[in-house]
Amino acid sequence: MAINRIPTVKSRVVSPPPEEHGDLIPKLTPGEEKVFKFFDKYLDVDWEIYVQPFLNGLRPDFVLLNKHVGIAIYEVKDGNLGDGRYAPNDGEFSKLERPAVVQPKAGAKQDAESSWKQAHRYEKALTDLYCPRLGAANATEVITAGVVFPEAITDQALRLLGRGIDAGGKPVEPRYPISGRDVLDLGERGLDALFPLSRAVGGGKMNEDLAEDLRAWLVEPRLSAERRHPVPLFAEQKRLAETRTDSGFRRIRGPAGSGKTLVLATRAAQLQREQKEILFVSFNITLLNYFSEMVAQQRGSGRQFTRFHFHDWGKKVMYDVDKGKEYGRLAWRDNHVRVLNEDLAAEVTAVFADQSLRALTPSYDAILVDEGQDIRPSWWQALRGALRENGEMLLVADFGQDLYKRTPLWTDTAMKGAGFTGPWNDLTPCYRLPHNLRELLRTFQNAHGAPGAMPLAEPPVQTELQTCRLRWRQCSPENLRESAVNAAFDLINESGTQKTGASDLCIIVDREEDGAAIVAQLELKYEKITHTFGKNKDESKARKRVFRRHSGRISVTTIRSFKGQEAPLIVVVFTSRNNQEVYTALSRLGGHADGGSLCVVCSEPSLAAWGSTWPSEPTA
Repeated sequence: MAINRIPTVKSRVVSPPPEEHGDLIPKLTPGEEKVFKFFDKYLDVDWEIYVQPFLNGLRPDFVLLNKHVGIAIYEVKDGNLGDGRYAPNDGEFSKLERPAVVQPKAGAKQDAESSWKQAHRYEKALTDLYCPRLGAANATEVITAGVVFPEAITDQALRLLGRGIDAGGKPVEPRYPISGRDVLDLGERGLDALFPLSRAVGGGKMNEDLAEDLRAWLVEPRLSAERRHPVPLFAEQKRLAETRTDSGFRRIRGPAGSGKTLVLATRAAQLQREQKEILFVSFNITLLNYFSEMVAQQRGSGRQFTRFHFHDWGKKVMYDVDKGKEYGRLAWRDNHVRVLNEDLAAEVTAVFADQSLRALTPSYDAILVDEGQDIRPSWWQALRGALRENGEMLLVADFGQDLYKRTPLWTDTAMKGAGFTGPWNDLTPCYRLPHNLRELLRTFQNAHGAPGAMPLAEPPVQTELQTCRLRWRQCSPENLRESAVNAAFDLINESGTQKTGASDLCIIVDREEDGAAIVAQLELKYEKITHTFGKNKDESKARKRVFRRHSGRISVTTIRSFKGQEAPLIVVVFTSRNNQEVYTALSRLGGHADGGSLCVVCSEPSLAAWGSTWPSEPTA
């Protein structure tokens, strides 16, 4: 008996999906929405549409990809060219000898590059960097670009950006199609003018391998996709995030992946909605931006929120109360460590003990401290001075990541003196780490765990994550950096199978000099890398202040700077053995239902035996 089958309707690949366009950061402009709808309605379904793809930080408005035909990059510029906001750079449309620079009206930030130059830059990047197997000889046949002015007439746009005069006085047509709203209004009939390559059937120059090279850079990074949706909390996490103790003081501890920072960020978001003023403090400078992004993800308002590295906060307090000279006279040169560990905290504590001075510096309804194992009790006492009456303070910690050996300072007496009563609130299940990585870390922790470290407990069955891809590459010191760069290339090439983007990759190292060298090698191939390595301490500190995992670029930093954060694609580089650093680094993988990838590149012989228990990899 014959069975009638309903033919499967092929759907278009759109990244991010249309139903999430309303939550994009930045949001689509009205013109961009108009152009997207045009492409989605009239292009053949084989054309994939990537909206605001990251391309390692380049961020064109649209990239169109057809594995049989080619690639197109489109820039969209809102604005009516007749409303005075745009003008040619020499004031006369008829005498342009090159693409004009768009001139915004007075008071706006001047656009340093024209749309034409941006499109050309993206085309060159695709050819040289992100689709290297294509080759320059074939690029002109399969890569194109275009500029669309959805609120302007095409003729105005051509005169502004494209149509120039050659040496003989003849008009020069633009290299790329430039279109206005009149072309969009033609519907399907306008497709030939706006996107001529769309009608091509393919000539063998483009193929699936080339398309796959590019998709890793076009697919939205998982970090950005997840940022649009609040992270759901489990019951104990929810209780800690939504309640306060009678005293207002609470301490929470848990192993890596138990959701400590998530609880803290969710609490901050709720306090923001209650119009409370919040101070967030960490020892790790790079954690400040990460935490603020988590608060926003948990639907915080972004208001009444101050964030500081502890020592920068202490410095600010001193200057607020006109004690800048006293701050400068601290024994920085003679005993820098003592000043950081004790003297500054003592000075700040004295400021808050003086009611006349206390009024000169801000106080807060809530003070939240992450990575509490890095904080000394004397710093906590200094922070207490900035707490308003009936306020609350939260401390979260994982003593298994005590890289600075401060666990012994937090005695029972110190805890009681810090305002805490009763036992710790324990978050025990390890939700974030995939099962196979958790098992490897558990064996390492059992043999080499730090005092006070909590075990990596199994999560409930219904939350079990799939396994991630794990690799260990033991190498010689001479081959370390090359092996790390090659491992990065491998994870980039495989990122599509993990439903991640190339920009999800973070390389973390135990030595700054290795990190800086790896950045230099990567930047020979890719335009920019987000990293924390400077020519001196001041430059490195400045880079740490602006380090963001949502930069849309590959990241490279140290294990200590990445503590408290996570990524779905990680290369870890070990040159020596520090058991707490090993645990900390390997627990940074951000698990999800589709797994993730973590590759260790190690030149330390004493770790080789443990590395041999990992899934096998060829020796570098």
